[in-house]
Parts: sequence; C-alpha cells; structure tokens
Amino acid sequence: MYASKAGFSTGIVTTTRVTHATPAAAYANMLHRDWESVGPSNKRGFHCVDAAAQLLTNASHVNVIMGGGAAEFYGPSDNTTFTMKGKRSDSRNLLQEWKDMQTEMNRKHVLLHTNDEFKRTDWSSVDYVLGLFAPSHLAYQLENQDQPSLAEMTEAAIKVLSRNPKGFLLLVEGGRIDHGNHENRAQYALTETLELEKAVEKALSLVDQQETLLLVTADHSHSYGVVGYPTRNTSVLDVDNTAKVSVNPFPFLSS
Repeated sequence: MYASKAGFSTGIVTTTRVTHATPAAAYANMLHRDWESVGPSNKRGFHCVDAAAQLLTNASHVNVIMGGGAAEFYGPSDNTTFTMKGKRSDSRNLLQEWKDMQTEMNRKHVLLHTNDEFKRTDWSSVDYVLGLFAPSHLAYQLENQDQPSLAEMTEAAIKVLSRNPKGFLLLVEGGRIDHGNHENRAQYALTETLELEKAVEKALSLVDQQETLLLVTADHSHSYGVVGYPTRNTSVLDVDNTAKVSVNPFPFLSS
C-alpha cells in the first residue's frame, strides 16, 4: 500500500493461495490467518472481513496478483473453470466483482485461470492481472501438469511492473517449500526450493542489478535428519525398506 502511494507498481506472486498468510500480509488485516474466506470468521461470531474480500478493497492498487486460492473468491453454486466448489457463503462472486471493478476504473486488465490463458497473455498490453490457477494451493512442482511455474509467474509480473519508470515492489513466495517439509516429503520440499532459486535467477536476469534491491529470506527454518542405517551409495531421497531395520519403510531424509 505504501509503495503504491509512493508511485511504485506492486505485485504478489505465490505458489500458495493468494489469501494465505504471507501474501495476505501484503494487503489484509485480520485476527486469524485462517479467515481467508467468509465462513470461518462468521462461524465464531466475529463477522470480520475475510482476506479474499479485503483483496478487493485493500489491494485494488496492486497491479499483479498470481497464485492459487480461487475457491476463496466464489460460492458453491457459481460456475467457474474449476471443479472444486467455492467456499463463500455470502453469495458474492469476488472474481466477477474484481473484473467489474477494473472495467469501471477503465483499466487494462485480465483475469486468468489456466496455463493456456497465461501463455497467451500479452504482458505489454495489461496493467492489472489477477491470476488464480488453482482452487487451493498450486500443485507441487513434481506434480505440476498444467500450471505456471513460480519462475514463469515472476517473469510475467516483472514484465508488467517494470514498465513503470518509478519502479516497482514485488513479493515472490515459494510457499510450498514449507508445506513439503511439514508433510515430511523432503524431495518435494527440496524441489520447491530449487523452483524458488529459478525464480530468483529469472528476476536477476530481468532487472538492473545496480538499481534493484533483491532480498531473499525465510520466515522460519526446517531441520533435516538422516535416520536409520542406509547402506553406502543409497540416495538420501530413498527409503529404508529392509526387514532388518523396520517392517514399515521410512524415508532416510526426514524433515
């Protein structure tokens, strides 16, 4: 918000839901991070404005928003690209409201849901982009069949934002690194880390490094442990399924 008031273009790119903790912190204020749609707050009697609704009211100035979480923006009966039913219980279709808002403000805008739409977009012809490519989080890269990668979304965002001669502020989150670690899926987490590295490399290749401050950080860490007694030359991503060690196979690399 402050960057926009200063004249910068702004953007948010994530592999999580755009209403998830880190991306939502860029535009929303709420008592609990799980209040991404209208339901959770109302069930507890608070009736606070959810993150998805705040994206329209508080982030109307944000030029580029890309990630997942489309189901937070529409209701169960709304017809959308996705098979998953929407979560909203207030009869609002925030996706349509976003489009209507951009039209009323006479902005060059595009709402994207598929990888084909993403690839067909002429980034030089739009000023505002809302790309929600999954009903919830984007797929892990190891399972990604037809969604833009983090590096691809980063590149697209920079192409839009860098047209502003005053500069831009872009938040890029490789949010599924954390999810892979919490699920004790080391290979998934490590692959997501490499995807973040690709996004950083892409960003560095597109900006003037003498004029751009690029920060890479984490909100917390995860530890790894090599467990069991793997034999020599065993991959750390393999499992120990020898009867001598355990009846049930377990991963050597534990996160």
